Amino acid sequence: MQDELAAVLADRAFARSPVLSRLLIYLVDESIAGRGERLKSYTVAVDGLGRAEDYDPQVDTYSRVLVGRLRKALDTYYREAGADRAQRLTIGQGSYEVRLETHSNPVRAAVALMPDANFPPGKQLLRRRWWLFALVAIAALAVGYLVRQDHRETAKRWQEINFPSIVITVDSESPNGPTQAERAIAEKFGDVIRSYESFRLAHRMNAGVSYVLSLSFHQHRPGSKIDVDVADISRNRQIFSQQIAVSGSAELSEEELSQIRRMVYSLIGNSGSMTALESRNSFSADTPFDCWLRFNRLVVADGLATDPVLEWCSGEWYHYSPEHPLAAALYGWSLTSRAIGSPISSRLRQDLRNAMEILENARAKNPRSRHLLLALARTYAVMGYSDSLREVARDSAEAARENPDMASTIGTLRVLQNDLSGEAQIDDALALNPNPPPRYFIGKFISALMREDVEAAGQALSRLTTENHTSRWGPVFRAAYLARIGNTSAAKAAWKEATGQFPLARHFPRVVVSNAPASKAVKDRLLLWLKPAIE
Repeated sequence: MQDELAAVLADRAFARSPVLSRLLIYLVDESIAGRGERLKSYTVAVDGLGRAEDYDPQVDTYSRVLVGRLRKALDTYYREAGADRAQRLTIGQGSYEVRLETHSNPVRAAVALMPDANFPPGKQLLRRRWWLFALVAIAALAVGYLVRQDHRETAKRWQEINFPSIVITVDSESPNGPTQAERAIAEKFGDVIRSYESFRLAHRMNAGVSYVLSLSFHQHRPGSKIDVDVADISRNRQIFSQQIAVSGSAELSEEELSQIRRMVYSLIGNSGSMTALESRNSFSADTPFDCWLRFNRLVVADGLATDPVLEWCSGEWYHYSPEHPLAAALYGWSLTSRAIGSPISSRLRQDLRNAMEILENARAKNPRSRHLLLALARTYAVMGYSDSLREVARDSAEAARENPDMASTIGTLRVLQNDLSGEAQIDDALALNPNPPPRYFIGKFISALMREDVEAAGQALSRLTTENHTSRWGPVFRAAYLARIGNTSAAKAAWKEATGQFPLARHFPRVVVSNAPASKAVKDRLLLWLKPAIE
C-alpha cells in the first residue's frame, strides 16, 4: 500500500494539490494501522485536515466533500497515468478506509473475453486488433468527455463571481428628486462599499440583488437626518436600521465621512452584520465567495494561522481565475501563511518567492485592490523588505482610512518591522472601530515592547487576551510581559500554555518567533523579555 501511495503522490495532479496529498497520506496511514474502518468525518477533519476541535461535521461538510474529491482524483489517476498499475488504492462510498485492490484493465479484460473459436489464427489476431482498437477508442472518448465535463463544471464554479450585490436607494422629500447633498451622501456610501471588494454594488434593482441599502432623508426635521435601513432580499427581512445626522451640505464634513465609514464597516467589515450573516450560511469553501468567507473567518481569528482548506480553495480559485484580484490575494496570503508555519527554510523561501511573484503581478493589473495590498504587505514583512512595506503603506493610506481592518493590519506589520510610526495607523483603526478585535492590539503590544513601556504593554495585553483563543500569540506575549515584570512562575506557566500551540517550542524556544513577520530587532527584544520564562 505504501508503494502504491508513493506512485499516486508522484502524479502531477496530486503534486499540484497538497491538501489532497496530505489527506491521502493520513487515510493510508490510518488504514495500515487498522483504524480505517472506524474513521469518522470529525476525526478526518480534526486529525487529518487540521480543523479546530470544535468542528461540527453536521454543519461543515468539508471533510466529506474533500474525500469525495479524493475519490474522483484517484479514479482519474487510475484511468490515465496509472492505467497500467497492477493494483490500485480505493476508498469505498460511505467509508474513509483505503483498500488495496487488483486494478483490472477494462480494455484487456474485454479483449480476453472475446470469442474467437471459429476464426483461423490470422483472422483471430486481426479480429482482436479491431476489437481492441474499437474499445480503446470508445474508452478514450468516454474518459475524455468525463474529464472535460468535470473540468468545465469546476471552471464554471470558480469563474462565476457569486459575491452578494447591494443596491442603494434614495428616498428624498424634495419634490425634484434627490438634492445634490443627498446624491453626494449616497455616492460616498457606494465608494466605501466598493473599497471592501467583498460585496458588489449594483446600479439598479434586479433579480440578482441580495441586499437593499435604503437612505431616507428627512429635511423638515430639526437638523437633517438620514434613516439607513438594510433589507436582506433573499430572506425577506430587515437586518439593520440606524439614523445618522448630517449638515445638509454637498461638501461632507470629516465627521459625516467618519459616520458613513463606521456604518459601512459595521455592515460589511470582517465582523460586520452582513458578513456574519453570510458566514453563518456558508457550509463549504467550494465557490469564490465561500472561499473569501473562509479567509475572513481565519483573519478575524488569527491572521498568522495556516489553514489547509483556505490553501485548497484559494489555489483552485486562482487556477481557474488567475486574473481576479481576490483570487490572487487569497492564494498569495495562503502561501505566505504556509511559509510562516514551515520549519524548513528552503520551503519557506520558495513559498515566499511564489507568493511575491503572484501578488506583484496581480497588483500591477489591479493597483486599487486593498486585499492585494494587504497580502503583499504581509509577504514583504515576512521577507523583511521594510522599504517595500513602507511603499505599500503609502499606497494604501487612503483605502486604510475607509477600513479599520486594513489600517490596523498595515500598522501592525509596520510596527513588527520596528517602524513605530505604524502605531498611528492602529490608533486610527481603533477610533473607527467601536468594537475592535483582540488582534488590533498585537501592534500596540509590540510598540510598547520596543519602547520598553511596560505599563502600556500591560494595557495592550489586557485587550489582546480578552478572547485569548482568537490569537495564538496571546500566551507568548503574556509570558513575555509576566517575565518582564518579574513574575517568573506565572511567566513559565504562560509559556507552557504557549508551547501547546507551538510544539517545536518545547525544545527549540526560538522557533516561536523565528518565522514571524518581524524584524530582527523586534524578535531579539521579544526573546529578551521571554528569557526568564524559557530558561
